[in-house]
Amino acid sequence: MNEKIHELLANLRLKGMAAVIDREIQRAEKEGTSVSEVISRLLLEEQGYRRNRSLLYRVKGAKIPSDWTLKSFPFDRQPGVSKAQINELAGLGFIERGENIVFVGDPGDREIWPGDRAPARGAPVRLPGAVLQRPGSPG
Repeated sequence: MNEKIHELLANLRLKGMAAVIDREIQRAEKEGTSVSEVISRLLLEEQGYRRNRSLLYRVKGAKIPSDWTLKSFPFDRQPGVSKAQINELAGLGFIERGENIVFVGDPGDREIWPGDRAPARGAPVRLPGAVLQRPGSPG
């Protein structure tokens, strides 16, 4: 039966569920968990898996250097970059306020994203030449 379940999960591309199905079946048999509870846990696993994959896809598409975070950014070697301003932008309040931000520099300058939390919140991010715009706002 488990082989058939794994085959169905693979055909439906439910990789998050497939990763935990055996554990959840064993847990349910041991604890006498209700069917609805098992289904709920499986769906939560799938949702978490898809959210994580989506985050990885957005970070990869944004071309954010993986070794750069707010903690590791060399602010001391970038006197033109305000650490306080970047930290404030990293809070992403501008998205909630519907404000646009544009980083401007000479051609060839490396644009800097103010942290790596926007993709985790589902905000659209593109580098280089990042312009974040609230949907429906004028260009």
